[in-house]
Amino acid sequence: MSPWQAATQPADVKTGNQGDSGNAQPLHLMRGVDLSPRYHCYLFNISKYGQSIPKGARSYMLNGIDAESPAIEVEIEGQPRLVQYEIGAVIASTVIDTYIDTESKRRIETQDGEEVARDILFPAIGPNCDNNDLTKWGCGYFKRTPGQAPIPTAKEVGPIVEAYDTNMREWLRDADQLATSGQLAMINPIHRRAAAHFRANRPWNQVVQHPVSCPNCGSEIPPGSKFHTLPGTSLLCIIGVEGWKAVVNAGIKSKAEVPDEMRWWTEEAQPQEEATAARRKR
Repeated sequence: MSPWQAATQPADVKTGNQGDSGNAQPLHLMRGVDLSPRYHCYLFNISKYGQSIPKGARSYMLNGIDAESPAIEVEIEGQPRLVQYEIGAVIASTVIDTYIDTESKRRIETQDGEEVARDILFPAIGPNCDNNDLTKWGCGYFKRTPGQAPIPTAKEVGPIVEAYDTNMREWLRDADQLATSGQLAMINPIHRRAAAHFRANRPWNQVVQHPVSCPNCGSEIPPGSKFHTLPGTSLLCIIGVEGWKAVVNAGIKSKAEVPDEMRWWTEEAQPQEEATAARRKR
């Protein structure tokens, strides 16, 4: 069970600890849960990067999106865009905390759930400001009453997309300026994240692939190569069964030239595959 699930699951109110007055305190008070919430705030994330947000004794988790995350269509700068999102922490309408004061007495404190959500994501508005506006990093929230589906609307997701785009655009512009001034060492993973967000092809963001040794001849070759020419010659070095399959499919070699131990086909399938290779060669 994740931290936010533990903080939002109803507890067994028949058990509990003794409060200052000597009366039994429901266990849900220890978990910070309102058992009859008027609403829930759903924190969500539209980026690929997860966020773990500590607040008091709790940690609110917002996982990044993946290929299976749901999506919603929003309009950004007059253009429709399909935006994926992932719902993370869920905050009840009343958050109840207990703590031990300086006199070793247990105290109970309540907070409005939406204020907690805004304090987490919009610190410039709520208490405990820390200048880390998570809306700029793709995180937001929406509110639903009991019985309503926990699905955000385009109106709720759109502003988060715009804030995230603006932030990433600033990082991309900063990286371009660093590259122009020759300060490539100052470009960091967030700059590269911005380039990936906009699918921007930049010289400073080229992926460098370190060569590997060919298992056949020991020459340095790009990783993933299935065949290559031997240095200083036109001779082919073909790597394993997959290499022979690649050169046959490319029309460079015929199946008749494939060594017996490198053959991947059955005799019945050979005529059809040779016809396919011949067509590619033409």
